[in-house]
Amino acid sequence: MLITNYDFGAYVLDGKERYFWMTSLAGDKSFGTKTLRFPDSLLSFLYMDVDEIEPSFRKLRDDLWQLTLTQEESYVNSIFAELESLAEKHVYFEELCLDYTWRVSQAKLLGNYTEDVLRLQFIGAFPGAMRTIQTQLIDLIENVLDIDGKKKPIRKKLAAFYHDRGEKAFQFARQPMSFELIDEETFAEVLHPESAYDLIDYHVRECIRQETRMRRCKNCGRYFAIQRRSTAEYCDRVIDERGRTCKDVGAITTWTKSKKDDTLFNDYRREYKKRFARTKAGKYTTDALYAWGELARAKVEECREGKLTVDEFHEWLENS
Repeated sequence: MLITNYDFGAYVLDGKERYFWMTSLAGDKSFGTKTLRFPDSLLSFLYMDVDEIEPSFRKLRDDLWQLTLTQEESYVNSIFAELESLAEKHVYFEELCLDYTWRVSQAKLLGNYTEDVLRLQFIGAFPGAMRTIQTQLIDLIENVLDIDGKKKPIRKKLAAFYHDRGEKAFQFARQPMSFELIDEETFAEVLHPESAYDLIDYHVRECIRQETRMRRCKNCGRYFAIQRRSTAEYCDRVIDERGRTCKDVGAITTWTKSKKDDTLFNDYRREYKKRFARTKAGKYTTDALYAWGELARAKVEECREGKLTVDEFHEWLENS
């Protein structure tokens, strides 16, 4: 779909990232919005697999190049399809999708297929730039925002970090910001990005400004933002096909460790597993297993409370 104009805005308010955009063609306008938890977009970008998306950028660059040579409609359609696919992968690419949809529209409407309009070089360099930025941001978080790092004010750590790294560190740029009325109740400082880089830059600044605390997850090793409890050790990223998160797995691990030296519980579990195996073999009913389990857990508690000796508990297990 060709567009003659677009606008994209982003702001952070009350712990939420908010995005809105508008596209226009011949007076007809369409709108879109998205809301995410802050700073989830930055963190998901941080660990995005560049190898996975690089083919899309390569195809975009090749199609744009072919469009400059042939001006054929088939390349326009292919470019738009690839852009829509990228926009679905990350909200940062939503802006890129709008920008390049507008650029291709301008090229077609005005018959101007030059580099300054289509920016082939920018698209071709994007995956490599992503890899560099990911490395720089992990370095910044590790030295500035990591709650388990040096116990100094964030601004002092930031100054020391940039003094040490210099141009090797993530480089901030001027931001296209405005202060505007969002709705009847909300005024906010809004970013109107000129590229996806502006969005990354903006969210890094917000993390520093808000002194967002981060920690490496004990399960996956990736950084996550600590929203409330400073003792949180696991993130809530989904890590398997069952939909379990690192937090879920961490809870299981913690529970297992807590039971490791619990001899009463381990004795109960050993007997339970025997009965469970007999149930699967059809030699024991599910109802009987459930009833035995309830009674056995009650006996464990009686033993812990001193109402039953350990020998008496073992004797009950053998004869139950």
